[in-house]
Amino acid sequence: MKKLKNIIALSTFIFLLAFSAKVSFALDDEVVDSSTNDVTTQQAQSTDENVDPVNVQEDENAGIATQENDNNLNAVNAGFDLSLNGICLLEKGTYDNVGVAYETNDPNIQFRWLQYDVENQKWSVVSDWRTGNWITWTPPRAGDFWIYVEAKTSDGNVQTSVYGHHHEGASLQLNGICVLPSGTMTTMGVAYETNDPNIQFQWKVYDLSTQKWSIVKPWSASNWGSFQPTHAGDYWLYVEALTSDGKMKTSVYGHRIFKSTITGFSVSPDSVGYPNSTTHLSASYYDSIGCITRTKFILYDGNTWSSIAENVNECDWTPVNTGSYLLGYQIINQSNNVIDQKISGYYVQNPYATINNVDVLESGNLTYNISTDVSTNDSGAQYRFLSYDLSSGRWETIQDYSYSKSATWHAPHEGSYWVHTEVLLRDGSVKTFTKGFNATGTEYRKSVMLNVANNYASSTNYCLLVDRATHKVGVFKGSSYNWSYLYYWDCSDGKPSTPTVSGTFKVQSRGYYFDSGNSRCFWYTQFHGNYLFHSVLYNKNGTLQDGRLGMGLSHGCVRLDINNAKWIYDNIPRNTTVVVYN
Repeated sequence: MKKLKNIIALSTFIFLLAFSAKVSFALDDEVVDSSTNDVTTQQAQSTDENVDPVNVQEDENAGIATQENDNNLNAVNAGFDLSLNGICLLEKGTYDNVGVAYETNDPNIQFRWLQYDVENQKWSVVSDWRTGNWITWTPPRAGDFWIYVEAKTSDGNVQTSVYGHHHEGASLQLNGICVLPSGTMTTMGVAYETNDPNIQFQWKVYDLSTQKWSIVKPWSASNWGSFQPTHAGDYWLYVEALTSDGKMKTSVYGHRIFKSTITGFSVSPDSVGYPNSTTHLSASYYDSIGCITRTKFILYDGNTWSSIAENVNECDWTPVNTGSYLLGYQIINQSNNVIDQKISGYYVQNPYATINNVDVLESGNLTYNISTDVSTNDSGAQYRFLSYDLSSGRWETIQDYSYSKSATWHAPHEGSYWVHTEVLLRDGSVKTFTKGFNATGTEYRKSVMLNVANNYASSTNYCLLVDRATHKVGVFKGSSYNWSYLYYWDCSDGKPSTPTVSGTFKVQSRGYYFDSGNSRCFWYTQFHGNYLFHSVLYNKNGTLQDGRLGMGLSHGCVRLDINNAKWIYDNIPRNTTVVVYN
């Protein structure tokens, strides 16, 4: 609305001038009539590269050229033709690009630009007579202005146009302060948005402990500043930003400077060292205000404190005697005061090892994982594994000395072995442990039997398998072709001259016991003719006659431990599938 009022006021002013004088006049009082030429059309076009910046010059006597019929501010005189078709203004923040569209047949047309400050009611020359129809106009401040152009042909024909404009000036917004600690310096920057290429910044710091302000970065074009705090504590980081037309924005950020402190202290080996072995110490610290002048690694042996090393980040210490020590690290300021320290208890012991067991776990097909169960304070202990074959009387190295407590062993055949481990300590002493072991490949053979079982169906939720080669009985529960183990038992099946029948059968009758000669067998379960599951052989008075299992001994029946025979008698339903294979 303000711009519209300005334009109306200017139009009225020009109309009154035109009414009182019917002839054109220019600031140079020159009026020229010339013959009419062909009309050339020029449009107001601008790029920043084609605009000549012009400084505004105030001129109290600057005149305003007018024409009769000034309702549209255009007229046609004899001679060269000229018409102005409107002013274009492109806002650029602190300045504007201004141009006028025109039509003429004069190749030598010239232009002059003026501004009228509505608040101060003063005219000023922005650009004196020149050939270009574009200028760069920098208003002196934000406010309301008239921008006025005169165009003059070679024969003195003058046309004018005016444009009311409210100039906002530079815009500025601060979007937060960023703080980057860097050693003993604190660097801060402010994010901002502006249309002013000439913005200036000033940084101040307020120390809350002293309640004093200080300028740490005077006015400059950089939005970054830095300062070195003199002590730990709380500060305000304050920035002022100033545009070229005098607008100011501020922002503040609370920041704490932490005291200088130790950030790390370590000892290796951790917690336990050994006589005549190197112990490594390392440390680090953060000096926020540049006050640390000395660092020190220290030692307490139970009687006195001593210095191990100074002004280094790491060092070595070699204890001679066993015992309890304190190891520490200090940071010290220029006044020789300890700012911070870290202390760690440390023990120096002779190395020892106690072997509790050698664990042997079958992984299948006579392959075993061997591991040493050991209690030791020697992190550098090494381990060796050997086996001794009792059938051949030969030692074999499974794994030579290494830092690994475990090894993989493949037994060359089934049979009895000694598994032997040695622990070599850093002082050269060796601890040993030997364990007897029977290599049978049980887990592998169990997995083979399970695979066989899952090829069979059963009328019940149970299935029984007999492996004549390994002299084993497997008891499975589940459903057809989907079985899982309940039990895996040793048995004594038929001897070579009277082998147990092979094939697939069904559980039939059962009974408490039967006698064969002077032997008695308990808890029998029939699966085919005279082929039964039953207990090992007992005398008729109830004493054990032959309790051997794991070999072929019978006339064809499958002998079991009496408890296992009774379990089948009690739990396996009639018509359960029985598979005997070799």
